[in-house]
Amino acid sequence: MNKKRKSFQFSLINRILPNILLCMSLFPGMLHFQNIDNNLRFLFDDQESKTQVVFIHEWGLYKWENNSLVCGFRTYSENEPNAEDILIACGKEIHDEWKKAQMCYPYQGNNTKECSGLYLHRSGTFPVQMDIYDKTTIIALEPGIVNCPLNGICEEQPLIMIHSQFSIPQNSDIVKLEKIYIDDGTLELNCVPTNCTYKLPLTDEKGAVIEYWGEYSNGITSEPKEIIYRNIFLEDKKEYHLDIITDNWKGQLNGCVYEWEIFPTLNNNSTLYDVPLSSQDLFTETNYYILAGKLIWMGIVDASSCSDGGLMGNLAASPCGMREAKDQVTNIQNMFNSQILNASRENGIPPKVLKGLIGQESQFWRDTVNPGEYGFGHITENGMDQLLLWNPEYFQELCLLNLDENQCNAGYAQLGKFHKDYLIGQSMKRIGTSMEFDLLAKTLKAGCNQTYQIISNITRKEPREVLTYDDLWRMNLGIYTAGAGCIGDALEQAWKRHRRDLSWSHIAEQLDENCQNADGYFEKVRMYGADFTPHERMVEVVYTK
Repeated sequence: MNKKRKSFQFSLINRILPNILLCMSLFPGMLHFQNIDNNLRFLFDDQESKTQVVFIHEWGLYKWENNSLVCGFRTYSENEPNAEDILIACGKEIHDEWKKAQMCYPYQGNNTKECSGLYLHRSGTFPVQMDIYDKTTIIALEPGIVNCPLNGICEEQPLIMIHSQFSIPQNSDIVKLEKIYIDDGTLELNCVPTNCTYKLPLTDEKGAVIEYWGEYSNGITSEPKEIIYRNIFLEDKKEYHLDIITDNWKGQLNGCVYEWEIFPTLNNNSTLYDVPLSSQDLFTETNYYILAGKLIWMGIVDASSCSDGGLMGNLAASPCGMREAKDQVTNIQNMFNSQILNASRENGIPPKVLKGLIGQESQFWRDTVNPGEYGFGHITENGMDQLLLWNPEYFQELCLLNLDENQCNAGYAQLGKFHKDYLIGQSMKRIGTSMEFDLLAKTLKAGCNQTYQIISNITRKEPREVLTYDDLWRMNLGIYTAGAGCIGDALEQAWKRHRRDLSWSHIAEQLDENCQNADGYFEKVRMYGADFTPHERMVEVVYTK
């Protein structure tokens, strides 16, 4: 049987069925099941269905000292979760802490202040209606990381566990999971559902793919699902660097990783894709000569001590004017760091890419002499049109605030010109407000989706098969500054000539003369956003006794 399939292809039923189980670990990095499969998978959709009420049991591990919840999870079985259940739901560290806790019986006169560690408590039971298709409904499989944080550093070789969402009582009408299969491309493993762990092999920087699927008591084999992972051993530190892309765990990586199914480049001597811990880590001291010239021309900075008045013929600051305006220029380019960081985190965009784009477009001065361009990002109405078309979440948010729900459900492309123009206008109103940075981040997110579609349409391949991560960002930023038409036409010509070794340089060679601003745009964004010398004000010292 051919088990292979294209990665991340979801059936319609997967997208629309409600969550049945949601593990709510409060400690990210232990075991991550927050975004588990959205459904019970129905294999025979042509069978007559009936509804059965199933009771879901909600459990939690709580601290004795203050009764705070450490890990919450739900089970299908009414039996009390055992040690293996808690290991699966909450991860090894929480499991070990719970196991070490001594028995404590507050209802038998014990003083709970003397109790330590964690205790297990059932917090509730509630019914859920579940369709049964002639006793052929099966419970979907889920992966979990056993001994490492997801997308981070691990001290031991990462172990992944494949398991059923929750246990099934023996007298249930639902068919039983009998075997789990894991295929890494060279070796196919099978194991029993209660003990299916797999040690992730080492990979190169591009990563590798494993597939997993289940075999059930009625003879049915489930559709394989993929995990794209990167597991690199850092010899100098004696530790593992683990990254994972799968539909089960969204939001752990940013920078269009999920849209493109490709990992960010490692060791490229640039911090462009780093996720700062605080706004201080976005501090820059770039000499913006146009910004300095604006400040001098407006009389905000006094450059009268300069023999040239601090300005050159094009009204950019002269070297002397730049020295006089340095403090003001530094303050202005860093006064929005918090907003940039928050908008980037909210939309999964590297903050330094967003800051670099603003630096390249406007040098943090909103006014522009170019007609039709507005704000820090010099956004145009065409740009807003692309945002609404390629960022469906944003479109729905804005549309439901302004139009009828039925119109919004049809999608942006189906709206008439009047309503499209109206939504574009509502988007443009956000420029100059506190929502402007979010608007820019959402525009870059839309570019992620559009980049994917352009590549898919022209090459019939996945982005990771065609270009590097850096080159995909070059395409995205090229779309922002020159338009999708420019980039699409250039990619089509380059693909005809360089199918086996395509790169951004080949695409840039095919850019029309009116699209040349896309070539080199990425490097300018990187220069303004990331490649700078750390400043002493970025260091925060905390004194402890």
